[in-house]
Amino acid sequence: MVGYVCNALQNADLNPAILSSICAMVFHTRASVATSPDTDRPAIWIQTGMEDFVCRKCGQCCVSLDYHGELSADDVALWKKLGRNDILKWVRILKKGDGKTDYRIWTIPGTTRLADVCPFLNKERSENCWRCLIQDVKPRVCRHYPASRKHAFMTGCRGFE
Repeated sequence: MVGYVCNALQNADLNPAILSSICAMVFHTRASVATSPDTDRPAIWIQTGMEDFVCRKCGQCCVSLDYHGELSADDVALWKKLGRNDILKWVRILKKGDGKTDYRIWTIPGTTRLADVCPFLNKERSENCWRCLIQDVKPRVCRHYPASRKHAFMTGCRGFE
């Protein structure tokens, strides 16, 4: 889908300045017109704004996101290698008809129900903040949160305040 949209935009005859303004609004970040080094045509440069991100330990990323299907085989392999059965018991393995495997994280052990909140999120008593109990081996989806300023905005993250 992303490729389709990118191709459609490349082939459309749109005013780059207007398109840049639209991108800035849609992505909640800076966007500007620049010359593409590949085509020497005007292009839109979208800045992620991630250099401004500071984790505030609000826990919003672990409390309200729907990312249960985002677990990678690499995460599972690492946890197996490290003997992290405490984490693996919260993983549901799904065998697909094509022989591939999908994983669901934070499935309540012994059930097919998904946990409402990450089971490895801990509220600090002395402060109004949260702590990840598996910080050193947390899943890739967690390590890469938020993907952009817009992603943070849409999920209630306060890291850009």
